[in-house]
Amino acid sequence: MKGASVPVVCRAAAIKQQSLLHKFPVLYRQIVSSYLESRDALRHQRRETLRNDVRNAVVDLSRRGMRPTLGSVSPLISAAAAKDWKLIHQEIDRSMRELGCGFGSITLPNGKVMG
Repeated sequence: MKGASVPVVCRAAAIKQQSLLHKFPVLYRQIVSSYLESRDALRHQRRETLRNDVRNAVVDLSRRGMRPTLGSVSPLISAAAAKDWKLIHQEIDRSMRELGCGFGSITLPNGKVMG
């Protein structure tokens, strides 16, 4: 159960969290540490996937003569990527700057220009 949370481990072992904490504090900390590491690794992987998906979308849209916007890039992002619109905005801006596609401003679906 690598990367499982304390409640999941306790349910599987049929013990209470407080019992685990008081009787096996070192094991409790190891479970928490393993869980946090797995969440950090997943977060890193999702952000890396987002970065690659946005970069590919920006390149594709730029080649077609379209300005990459939050609305035009979002449908091109895979299910494994992070879905936070602020992160998407940051990655569009970063990709546009790296590729030299203007000043990196983004037009939101409501027409507001950011950047």
